[in-house]
Parts: sequence; structure tokens; C-alpha cells
Amino acid sequence: SRGLGDVYKRQVESLKRIASRVRGRLDRRGGKVLLVTSVAENEGKSTLAANLALALAEEQNRVLLLDCDFRQPALHKIFEIPEKDGKDFGKVVLGKESASGVFEKHKDTNVYTGICRNRLEEPSLAIGGEIFHRILETCRTNMDYIILDTPPMGMTADAEELAEYADAAVLSVRQDLSLIHISEPTRRSYIS
Repeated sequence: SRGLGDVYKRQVESLKRIASRVRGRLDRRGGKVLLVTSVAENEGKSTLAANLALALAEEQNRVLLLDCDFRQPALHKIFEIPEKDGKDFGKVVLGKESASGVFEKHKDTNVYTGICRNRLEEPSLAIGGEIFHRILETCRTNMDYIILDTPPMGMTADAEELAEYADAAVLSVRQDLSLIHISEPTRRSYIS
């Protein structure tokens, strides 16, 4: 019988393979920005985004992980960051806080996070705003990779709007649960 250690090792190796494929795809295209989304809630997209950031950073890459799920931010929970500590990326892109110090280095890694600590009432103002655009363009020059953790594409148009900034996308699908058929145009627009 296989123990938890074997399961963990298989998961780590699988994640390294995914990170390698993502890196290869981005590098071949001269891209830096990866969008991570899902079709529905609770399919593991934020966990996948965080683990991809850590895996890419293990290769000595500077990785920026942005919590762009302004409706249900989750990265502060994954990284165990108290909601009240530090700047709120959502408030920064709305112009309610300065951008200075918004990106926090995660422990002893090369992962920097832009954490949205509170739900935004009007996420489209943040996504389509000039501040978000300027931050992303500045970070393209300072980071090796940028990962956008977005809301599920089946719930809102936010992921589709954020796709405009991305060079590639990863769709997280919960194993043995998703019964949703992805149309060919959707597949082409997100799986490139």
C-alpha cells in the first residue's frame, strides 16, 4: 500500500511538470504573464496559482503572484497572511492606497505577492483601470514571471477581462467533478 509520502511525492512531481510546461510555453513566446482560472468555485485555482509561483521560484526566478480574484480573494488564506496586515492590492489598484510596499516577499523564496485582503464591490474598476495596467507593465520589466489568480470564468467576466493582460493561461479543473463542457472558442481563448 502507498502511504501519504508517496501521494505527496507524486503531487510535487506533477506540479513540477506543470510548472516546467508553463515556463517552456511562456519562454518560447517571450511571455511573462500567466492567468490561472477555473470554470467554477472550489476547483483549486488559487492553490494551483500559489504552487506554480513557488515551483517557478525554486528555479531562481523572481515571481509575482497577484490576487486578482477581487470578489473572493483567497491568497491571504493560503499564505496565512492576516487580513489586516500589510497593504491591500485591491485598494492599491483602485487608487485608495499607494503602491509603495504593496508587494511582499514570501519567506525565503523568490515569490512576491500582491494580496487582496478584502472583497471589492466593483472589481471591473480595478481590472480595467489605468493603475492596474501601469503596475502590470512595470512588473513585466522587474519580474521573470507574473501569475494572475483570477475569479472562475464561469461566474463573472473578470477572468476574460484579465486574459487581455496574459501571455498564457492555465485552467484548473477539479478532478472527477467537472461536468461542464468547454466550448471550442472558450478552449482556444484560454488554452493557448
